[in-house]
Amino acid sequence: MTAFASTNTSFPSSTRFLDSIEITREPTELLARFLLMAADRAADRGIYLELGTFDELMEVNRENRETWMPITTTFRPGVAETDENNGIVVFGRDASGRVVTTQAVRRFDWHGTNLKTEAEALRMFYSDTSQKAPREYFKLHGPEAESVHGTCAYMGGLWFHPDVRGGGRTRFITRAGRALALARWDVDWVFGFLSPANVDRKFHVRNGYRDVTPKAATAGFSPIATDLEVELMLC
Repeated sequence: MTAFASTNTSFPSSTRFLDSIEITREPTELLARFLLMAADRAADRGIYLELGTFDELMEVNRENRETWMPITTTFRPGVAETDENNGIVVFGRDASGRVVTTQAVRRFDWHGTNLKTEAEALRMFYSDTSQKAPREYFKLHGPEAESVHGTCAYMGGLWFHPDVRGGGRTRFITRAGRALALARWDVDWVFGFLSPANVDRKFHVRNGYRDVTPKAATAGFSPIATDLEVELMLC
């Protein structure tokens, strides 16, 4: 049993999951109904949603490195000043209490700046950019990233254990993460990055993103990847 496998296999109901969430934005009732529905649909597929912390997220990432690359620095406490005040972590557990899926959200207040400027300067990934690795970079192409400004929610940290992949499970946790961001913050933009392979699989369509920009960015995050091509998802 991993460090974050629950010893209690009597899982809270979807209503209790909803009770753990503070909804501060309108439409309150609609968001509450949507989050309850997402938790119910996930439970129907054997995944029980709960909120977590970024420290716990990092531990789950370390324990599952065989199937999950090191998580981006944006979600690492102490590296990007990420905590539960400006971010959200959602875990999904299976019937044994094991964490089998994750989703993270990070809020950025980009008033007077934008995604292209902050990502290329690496301030999106580091509170102190001197911590970056040699030759680490992020380059956004095209005009779309310059339009992403104001209060922005970055969706990332999505992972499914191989035992629970498939079966339409992604749509519930990704939509729950997005709804949680809308419930807490007055969000102007929701965005994320996606591999070309997942674009080919229509991940963005299945998970409710309205637009995707092909070949939107190239990135080098040593030692994770060099000249990695990614797409930009907008909602």
